[in-house]
Amino acid sequence: MAQGRDDFELARDAVRWTGRADGADSPTVTVVVFAADAGFAALARAVDAGDARAGDEATRAVPMPHGMLDALARRCVAADETSAARVAAGAGAADARWVAALARTLIARGGQQSKATTTSPAVIYTPPDSLQVRALHALEDGRVAALSTDAKYGRAPVRAALAFESTDGPWIERAFDGPEGTRFALPRSDGDRAWLIEQREAGATIVREFDARGVSLSSAETVALSPVQRVTMVDSRRWLHCERHHALLDEGGVVLEHGDPHNHPLIVGQHLLMFSPRELDRTKGGWISPTLRWIDLADASVSDPVPWSELVHSVVIAAGAAFVATARGVFALVPGRPPELLFEGAAHGLCARGDRLLWTSGASAHVFNARSRTEERAIRLETSCFYAWLTDGCMVVSNLQRAFVYGHRGALVYDSGERREPFAVALEDGTTVVSAGEEVTSFDRDGKLVAQSRADYDGQLVGATERFGIYGPVSGGYARTEPTGLLAFDARACRVDHVGRTDTLPVRRPLRTRYGGGTESDEGLVQRTRVLLVDSAGALRAWAPRENTALVLPEPKRRPTERAAHVPGFHTSNPRDDWPVAGVDVSGQSFLSLDSLYRGTTGVSPERAVITRDGAVVTLVRCDLTGDGGGATVRQRSTLVLIDCRFERSQISVEAGSHLVVLSAT
Repeated sequence: MAQGRDDFELARDAVRWTGRADGADSPTVTVVVFAADAGFAALARAVDAGDARAGDEATRAVPMPHGMLDALARRCVAADETSAARVAAGAGAADARWVAALARTLIARGGQQSKATTTSPAVIYTPPDSLQVRALHALEDGRVAALSTDAKYGRAPVRAALAFESTDGPWIERAFDGPEGTRFALPRSDGDRAWLIEQREAGATIVREFDARGVSLSSAETVALSPVQRVTMVDSRRWLHCERHHALLDEGGVVLEHGDPHNHPLIVGQHLLMFSPRELDRTKGGWISPTLRWIDLADASVSDPVPWSELVHSVVIAAGAAFVATARGVFALVPGRPPELLFEGAAHGLCARGDRLLWTSGASAHVFNARSRTEERAIRLETSCFYAWLTDGCMVVSNLQRAFVYGHRGALVYDSGERREPFAVALEDGTTVVSAGEEVTSFDRDGKLVAQSRADYDGQLVGATERFGIYGPVSGGYARTEPTGLLAFDARACRVDHVGRTDTLPVRRPLRTRYGGGTESDEGLVQRTRVLLVDSAGALRAWAPRENTALVLPEPKRRPTERAAHVPGFHTSNPRDDWPVAGVDVSGQSFLSLDSLYRGTTGVSPERAVITRDGAVVTLVRCDLTGDGGGATVRQRSTLVLIDCRFERSQISVEAGSHLVVLSAT
């Protein structure tokens, strides 16, 4: 054998590596990969030529300890630093373990690669007299109107201010107050108008209309029987769309009770689609509207009721019609026509892009032309999915735990594996950015995978500016890793900018939240060029993510080394309150433990002693994983290295793409 650099020995029939398993505190080990083993050719090419892409291929196939990965990365960086940096920055969606090894090497060399910037958003508006921003409304030119109040739930006498952003001076403010129990709201609306709703406990409501400069245009009093969530103006008629009612503000005073899906008004041209109040249908297993009607918003005429009685899953507006996914199939609803059944079979995740529709039905997805009412393509999925996104470049479907991306010809491009609550957004250049747990991946307008990187916590995309996908916490649930802030990912899936969590700026989703009873408030607003955030003092801040054209390296994470740790686990008996807890759970980090004992929970909520996930490389030396609550789960392309450990192989499960390495010190 010829002696190679970095303690590699390369021969025709084997590659041998000898070195420290994970740093100076770990023992020396030897790994031999023979010619008949999976990944041998790629490993030999990476060792011999320093090919970083071959190193990625080898990492996926060859079980390698931490030290061996770093030695291989040093060899590839020395041979071609530029190519290695591109792979580390996400090009080609390299394996997370290989990306971390390359990044560690490149950062240690102090090259020209960049890190994500951290931005402190500037305060652009501070409400007067201790008021706090509660709602935001986007105006047509990118400016916003902000509603501030002194009582979020309105039990004390309420003061409010409506402020309009100015292009050439201070914000224009209007002050209001109301008696105890008054609720102020800034509902959504089209056009360059803002509508301030002042709703009293008895239902008496004042509706004030303002132009984009804050000039008062009108004021009217009416009765709104539920919270106002949107205002529509067609010709000269003004409609209030409330949680449970649609009401004409002008003469005539039409008030119609509705049961619209998700309580959102469905407007097709100048017609409003209205479902009757829902009734529980036990045979169909849900709340169902018996009829539907069309309201002409211009002349306030109401159509005769049309029989319906379908269990609605989702609705989109496209090509002059409302398309409704139901438990029976997909319907097209057009004013003046009976419902048209386009597809038979339970349908979910209905979405639209221009005149094209996408929905799922069990383990199949269907692409439909909304204008010609013809199916373009049916795709067989890997599993049943219930959520879908349609972009210029690809189709994204999810079962809430796993994302699948297909090109428009139906070929599977990407499978995230099981991760948390996938989401997809489209950028203005045609790029699609998909998050699945910590993993963020981008695809070009032809559906080709471009790059992949990782966030440092398990959140999701929450929106997009014109050039960046905005990543934040999920809505509810338990986070394995505490959210660190809002992140901006570009078309290369590079994390280029970051707003960190502080005492004055907690990590919140910059979206509108609807509370029980129909009231709403905003924690922020994602616009075309910026993200608005409400801080803990109630002031409004603006974050314009900064572009970074340099290669942006991820920051490899390392968990502190443990020595002689004793985590015995505990018994669980209450399935409602007792959670499964591992002795050690490592996600996306390197970790070394020596002479330790780990056990997970036992009883009704059992868990293994060790869990590794999301590209983690965990090295355990002389550790004990035996007995009840012992063992390990190795998943999401991670690696568990056991050196002279006590364990039972039957208690260790290794997911496809992940590795278990069992070694003895030499």
